[in-house]
Amino acid sequence: MKKFFMALCCLLLVFMPMVVKADEKKEKINVYIFYGDGCPHCHRAFEFFDSIEEEYGKYYKLVKFETWYSSSNNKMMFEVAEKLGTDTENLGVPYIIIGDKTFVGYSEAYDDDIKKSIVDAYENDDYEDKVKPIITERNNETKKTIYMACGSVSALLLITIINLVSRKVFAK
Repeated sequence: MKKFFMALCCLLLVFMPMVVKADEKKEKINVYIFYGDGCPHCHRAFEFFDSIEEEYGKYYKLVKFETWYSSSNNKMMFEVAEKLGTDTENLGVPYIIIGDKTFVGYSEAYDDDIKKSIVDAYENDDYEDKVKPIITERNNETKKTIYMACGSVSALLLITIINLVSRKVFAK
């Protein structure tokens, strides 16, 4: 029995660091990019993110919003920029957001700053995703609008059915 207890203790000592290590894994941060389909600067920005995926991909997830063909995403880009204090007069794509940092446009000169911002945001225990609440709020508003529209259509259908049924019943 003593040998079994000792073997169990040794196994716990061997596997304990693995359990603790698994709990320490941090969630990836979101890197937001508002882009235009066909924009050459956006294309270069995506090439840059592809090139750093192997080394920095463990830190972030790229969240993309196309703004040239989606008026909803375009409105959201301006809403996000306004709430983050970005100058909306000169706002263009790509518009990249990493925690508190924003980048309007793209140039290879931004590469080191973008990589540093990704690592800093990931390692910051006080990191706050400032875009996610805006997106969530917009999605909730859209859902409310859809539910209200569905409710209105359902009410109209019900009134129409009642009207048709009552005409048949009273016509007899």
